[in-house]
Amino acid sequence: MHPNSVLGGPIFITRYLNTDQAVARNVPRCHAALLTANFATTDRFANLVTVIREGCERLLVDPVTHSFTYPGFLDKSTYTALPYAPDNVISASTLLGNAAELRSVVQETLSFQQELNADILIAPYFYARDLDDPRLRANIRLISESRGHLGAGDNVPPLFAMICIGGVVLDSPPQVDDLARQYLELDVQGYLITVENLDDRSASAERLMGLAQLVSRLQVDRDIVIASIASYGQVLTALGANGFSAGVGWLETFREASLQPGRIPFAADRTPRAQYYYIPEILSYVHPDELQTLFDSDTGSETMRERWCQCDVCQGNTLPTEVGDKKRHFLLRRHQEMHELGSAAPKYRPQHMRQRLEEALELANIIEEEALIRIPTEHFVRWIAIIDTLMSTSRSAPTDVDPAELDRTIQEARRRPDDTDRP
Repeated sequence: MHPNSVLGGPIFITRYLNTDQAVARNVPRCHAALLTANFATTDRFANLVTVIREGCERLLVDPVTHSFTYPGFLDKSTYTALPYAPDNVISASTLLGNAAELRSVVQETLSFQQELNADILIAPYFYARDLDDPRLRANIRLISESRGHLGAGDNVPPLFAMICIGGVVLDSPPQVDDLARQYLELDVQGYLITVENLDDRSASAERLMGLAQLVSRLQVDRDIVIASIASYGQVLTALGANGFSAGVGWLETFREASLQPGRIPFAADRTPRAQYYYIPEILSYVHPDELQTLFDSDTGSETMRERWCQCDVCQGNTLPTEVGDKKRHFLLRRHQEMHELGSAAPKYRPQHMRQRLEEALELANIIEEEALIRIPTEHFVRWIAIIDTLMSTSRSAPTDVDPAELDRTIQEARRRPDDTDRP
């Protein structure tokens, strides 16, 4: 993290939904919060905006302009109500050829954020599937125009760029370098990075490594926030990002499909993530049905009962059942995790995170033995391997990470200390 950081860190930036007003009101004041612009378009959300603004030191407003290149936004009244929403779908190529229209998009988007008293402005942006997508070129122009509109000076709010990109770019080290080069040439104070359909629990080690390398390329003198991501955001924060952002029990993956017309409804037979209970010791959520079993005095895990959460919601002997209480528990523990990470000196944070992952692996094994509840852990092995690879390569300062070296590290990480005791 560079000396002139705007955000500081490590931090977790809560991305609030319109249903989170009560949660935002009943948690301690946070370092930063992220509000999507469409939830500030009508009087119906006025109280939500006020509560979020008063509950954080720094407010960021996502302009959600990426939705305007898809017809799906026309079906959403909160999006069409944005003062800078177009009458129809935007073509990036057409926008690039119309300087006046591009300038208008920039001015109206930034003005709306300023009206909401955002402390950090986010330049309008589009989702680019790959480096050949014309929307990437439009993004560069939009950011440059944003800087020109704001100008320079002590009273000018910081400007961040949103890097909203397809995961295929991260699979290629040369493309990661090219993407970083294009954004490093821009006059901005920081970046928010969101990768389409990146589920950090199932993504390949190569893709996760590509994201880590993108962070490494960009972080020298800019702030970095990883958006719409789960606990791998903590790994990236330990490796040098300022922090990460996600919803309160939801919005942890950005998907292009959500921008298309007729949003796919949530399956009725699935339990919304907000109903799950977050356990920091295993960096995972537990299904409501399994939660009772886990802490049951007869059939549950004795080890987990000894580690009962001490937050203001759980108080060492309570399992919250209401969604609002589970969300408050999640936020309290997430911020505690980031505080503990921040207590370690930057050079020791990778090791701090590695130790947490090792402990999560061990505890997951104990839970399965004591309560017969399976906690997925394969992604932890990949995360540990990435930490090990980056830490070893940082000492030798190579230009690229050898995929074979990463694969070897993953194989070594899979070898648990107790493997030799098993048949």
